[in-house]
Amino acid sequence: MSSTEFIIQRTRSRREGGGTSPLGTVAELVALFRRMNTAPDRPGSIELFGPGVRVEFNVEGGVKATAPADIVASIRLQVLETELFDLLIGGTKFESPGKLAATIRQNGWTLVNIETGYCYPQQRDDDDDEEGQYEKGQNEEGQFEEGQFEEGQNEDHGEKSEGEERARARKSDGDA
Repeated sequence: MSSTEFIIQRTRSRREGGGTSPLGTVAELVALFRRMNTAPDRPGSIELFGPGVRVEFNVEGGVKATAPADIVASIRLQVLETELFDLLIGGTKFESPGKLAATIRQNGWTLVNIETGYCYPQQRDDDDDEEGQYEKGQNEEGQFEEGQFEEGQNEDHGEKSEGEERARARKSDGDA
């Protein structure tokens, strides 16, 4: 049987030094997953089973956690039944998004499909200013600062209309 696997992690921005940061202790995460009907199948186990998924906690270096006090670096989530997993992510007509998707967003985590590399939610680092991403004069939100338009353009980056040019000319004539 082929199954889809995901990694859940918390990614730090480059400004914060990059890499990942811990998700919490095994005990904290077991309590969190219990709210999604996902729990150990026997007392003392730290492998969880829930609607269509199996969950394992990993400490630093991808090593499987073994104790409730272990600090979890990432979570390995294996999809056992796609239809049930889809409800955890997409939710129902009464609950959208699903409990897992909401938990991921609330905790600042990222769900990464190991096979495709797809991330949920889509990530964009605040300090990711790729070369040439913004035009000269644009701030990080893509807005132009006052007086930062190229000559002959309006604030929508289009060519100024004849009306705009005449208004600018009248203003200049009035100032003279």
